[in-house]
Amino acid sequence: MRLTRIIILLFLFPLLISLSACGKSPEKARKELDRMNIAYNSNTFVEYAQKGDITIIDLFLIAGMDPNLENTDGITALYVTSEEGHTAIVKTLLSKGANVRTNKGRFGVTPLMGAARKGHLEIVRELIRKGADVNTTVFDLTALMIAASNGRTEIVKLLLDKGAYVNLRTKSLESNMTALSMAKQKGHMDIVKILEHRAINKIRAVIDKLEPSPFLFK
Repeated sequence: MRLTRIIILLFLFPLLISLSACGKSPEKARKELDRMNIAYNSNTFVEYAQKGDITIIDLFLIAGMDPNLENTDGITALYVTSEEGHTAIVKTLLSKGANVRTNKGRFGVTPLMGAARKGHLEIVRELIRKGADVNTTVFDLTALMIAASNGRTEIVKLLLDKGAYVNLRTKSLESNMTALSMAKQKGHMDIVKILEHRAINKIRAVIDKLEPSPFLFK
């Protein structure tokens, strides 16, 4: 019985802290951060976002931190939390106005690309729900290409269902590759089958829309 109570308290403790933070004024939240020797700046904000500390992130946001501010490396909190898989913080940042289409991630990639690379399906779903463009290209790469190359089968399926272009090719890279060829190169044959099936269906859909020439019946 005692062990059960301890487990329940451990589960509820972060929630209770978060709820208590909700009742704070910006001034009180700032003072709370000062009391914990946490500097109120964008570098620290992004650092704690990357750590997944939702309690500290809540305090930053209540204190007035702009969720779209970048650290000195030009990276936003939304990107690092998407890449690290901190779903709760991603949802919090989005609810506070974080720009879902920003490309302020490592090497200029988007939060969607970061989440797709690391295999965070729920975050990919949430980013798309909030307006992330599945066909954004960075260095000629798309989220679909990144997911296919890294063997993220469920994310590949989701991106395709949400309108990702299956036949896009890398233009500036010498390899001139598609998501399909990237999956083949890495040996992700389950993804290869999915992409081949989708590509064939796309071709059939185009053919079905073509009107037969009258000359064929003469």
